[in-house]
Parts: sequence; structure tokens; C-alpha cells
Amino acid sequence: MTEVSVDRALVALFVLFYAAPVVLSGVLFWKRELWTCGISDWRRRMWRIGLILAIVTSLVVPLFLLGIQFLSAAAKQSWFIDWSQKTMLLAWLLALLSAVLLGFGRGNQRWLGILTAGLTFVNLFVSLIGMSA
Repeated sequence: MTEVSVDRALVALFVLFYAAPVVLSGVLFWKRELWTCGISDWRRRMWRIGLILAIVTSLVVPLFLLGIQFLSAAAKQSWFIDWSQKTMLLAWLLALLSAVLLGFGRGNQRWLGILTAGLTFVNLFVSLIGMSA
């Protein structure tokens, strides 16, 4: 394999890695009414709050990467990177909270929600490490 094909494979892998939580959150949002049948109201409310947090936190890294890709060089000043690091740190903490709140679901919705929040947590962690280096 050439060096270019390895680079392309890594970019494709990272795109899938960063897109997975967004897609899984979309599936949870789409199936939320079907999968929340049979659980009590307070557990349903807790799960929905966790779902909202999971959707918001899963969008942080893709929005940052789109901003880096499409904004002009003037917009990518130190304030953009500083603001992005603070936002990612906050989203990293909220991803932990969303994993706990998504645990109030039942069956598939519980485990898919925890997987989504876990992937978001790992994505944010890897992005924060990459930005600090």
C-alpha cells in the first residue's frame, strides 16, 4: 500500500468514527416513541434529557472539524481554538452525564444510548488530546 492510500484510509476511518455518534443519536431520536413504551414517566423524562444532551455533545466535534475545514484563515485565530477547547471540555463532561441519564431507558434504548454517549466521550477525548499537542 502506498502512503497516500494509508492516509485516505485513516481519514475515512476517522470520519466514520466521528459520524457514528451522530448517526446513533439520530436513530435514538427517530425510535424514541417506540422504545419508550412501558417505562414510567420519570424514567422517560430522564432518558429524553439524556438524549438531548447526547445529540448536542455528538455534534460538537463534527462542527469543529467543519469550522476548521471551511472557515477562512482569518477566522481560525487563537480565539477559535480556545473557544473550541472550552466547548469540547464542557461537552466531554456533558457526555458523561448523558451516559448516566440514557441508562434510565429500557433494553435496546439503554444500551444504544450508553454506546452513543461512550463514543462521543471517546471522540471528544481524542480531539482534546489532539488539540493540546
